[in-house]
Amino acid sequence: MQTARLHLVAAPRPCQRERYAEDRNRLLWAAAQKTRNTYARPLDALPDLFRLLGYRLGRKSLGPDRWGQLEHARKIVWVCADLADKLEYRAAVREVEAFTLAHELAHLRLHLRQIIQGRTCRQLELEADEYAGVFLVPRRHLVGVPQFRGGLMMARTPAEVSTAVTVLARLYGISRQAMLVQLEFLRIVEMDRETRQLRLIAA
Repeated sequence: MQTARLHLVAAPRPCQRERYAEDRNRLLWAAAQKTRNTYARPLDALPDLFRLLGYRLGRKSLGPDRWGQLEHARKIVWVCADLADKLEYRAAVREVEAFTLAHELAHLRLHLRQIIQGRTCRQLELEADEYAGVFLVPRRHLVGVPQFRGGLMMARTPAEVSTAVTVLARLYGISRQAMLVQLEFLRIVEMDRETRQLRLIAA
């Protein structure tokens, strides 16, 4: 079991959320088969996924604008050791770490060739954020949880919608902003750009 590995193959092409979701499902299924663990949330599988892909997790100080880093040559995924100090809301450090790990997994799945060649750009970072959001909040899982069916979908006022989004973010262990981005992409919630209030999108 300790020598089991996943293969760095069949990663999706960038900018295709459906393929991101398929890649997530393949990874979670393969990890569950190899570890015999069941994962209540996708983020719970991240440490096992990196291990099975042949990478270690580590902590060290990074640049002022860096929360994580994939060091392919040494097979290490770094998380910023002083991440909490960089955040406006220090209490959100666990959620930010979860998104950071999913973001680095995205680079591993989508951009390994560019990383090996030392080529990075803003587009790659946006793609990694998109993959991370899809990875952490599967639609099929989301619509089945009570906090979605009996919480968000029963909300009637902007305040109730906002509260429900926060509850879902805590459930999935991610930041409220990451949850909101995913809910907007799924066409479940939208924000009024003038009032900044949230509302459900009519079915």
